[in-house]
Amino acid sequence: MLRKRLIDQLSVSESYEETLISEFKKKCGYDYTSKLEQMIKDIRLSDDLTQQYRTHQKNTHGNEINFFSVMVLSSNCWLFSQPSDIILPIEFKTIYDNFITFYLSKQTGRKLTLLHQYSKGELEINFTTKKHRVQVSTYQMMILLLFNQELILTFEQIQDKTQIHQELLFEILSGLLKSKLLISDDPLTLNSRIKLAQNFIRPNEQKDQSHLMKTMIDERQMIIQTTLVRIMKKERTLKHSLLIQEIIRQLTSNFKPDISSVKKYIEILIEKEYFRRDSKDNDTLHYLT
Repeated sequence: MLRKRLIDQLSVSESYEETLISEFKKKCGYDYTSKLEQMIKDIRLSDDLTQQYRTHQKNTHGNEINFFSVMVLSSNCWLFSQPSDIILPIEFKTIYDNFITFYLSKQTGRKLTLLHQYSKGELEINFTTKKHRVQVSTYQMMILLLFNQELILTFEQIQDKTQIHQELLFEILSGLLKSKLLISDDPLTLNSRIKLAQNFIRPNEQKDQSHLMKTMIDERQMIIQTTLVRIMKKERTLKHSLLIQEIIRQLTSNFKPDISSVKKYIEILIEKEYFRRDSKDNDTLHYLT
């Protein structure tokens, strides 16, 4: 589904999606594909908007916020359910508020609705001997950050502090308990005492870690290739070394790509005819439409 691929950044490239939409347009007509084209446009504009906001924060406040990215999506093209009211942690509420102020200063007559159910982030776990980074949903992050202030919380206390609906909170907590990030009384009830697990790695750690590593490598491979194509599509022509510098700059907030891997994926994309080397300068790359 196009919406899921774009939101989760699983698309191979915008060119690939645009080619599919073009084929749909030939068969089904403009009315069928107009919203799909707007979705692609929204993602492209969101990338530019993220960079503008990062530059604004750096120039105005001296803040480097490369970890923050945003998607501003047209409500008439994307079918989203409305989020319920929740209490955002101060750790990222300030960033949201600052962005909204920045956006509305540039766009008049518009309203932004934060879709927490589609958002995610990365947390660093420091309470165990071995440090870990985990990618979690906004709801999961809200719950985990509560334990920076309290060692033990009940289900009812978590609900009171977050205002997440009871049914949804039960589902989220069940997932965190299953992943061994949290531990609790069994079964989970309103009065259950919940705390951080000192070691959340499962008993079959080696197997799980191997699977997680493979999944992470596959995801990062997709992200690196997608970002390379996005950069080249925007720049059209770029030096090989500058392309490597730019992708490292863009991805460092999520993970630091290995330079040898980036070079390998550039060669793969050349073989797939996304890029070509300049006939007179082997260090210069051109984007192929």
